[in-house]
Amino acid sequence: MNPLAILAFARANWKALVGLILGIILCWPVASCSGRADGRAQMRAALVQANIKALAAQRQAEDLASRERLADQRATASLERNLADAVANIPDAVPNARRLARACAQLRSQGLDTANLPQCR
Repeated sequence: MNPLAILAFARANWKALVGLILGIILCWPVASCSGRADGRAQMRAALVQANIKALAAQRQAEDLASRERLADQRATASLERNLADAVANIPDAVPNARRLARACAQLRSQGLDTANLPQCR
């Protein structure tokens, strides 16, 4: 169609064209609002899904941390038992010669007389 034919058609059907333009103007806000509402609903759904995934990851991390804490507590308790057993097995009545010599040297350095102690002779 050439421009003169378009102009002739517009003059003949101007009422229909005005109605079409008014219809578009009036329907535009309704169409854009429903589009925005759909977009918001999709955004909310995506946010809910992201929150669910984040909570699941947090739950897994907390489970792993609690298992590690439990293993650490068991290992610490075992080490404490082994240390207590090792300390309990040390004889208290008979200190070794090196320990006696050191104790006597400390007493002498403090100015005490060790002549009367049988361990320091």
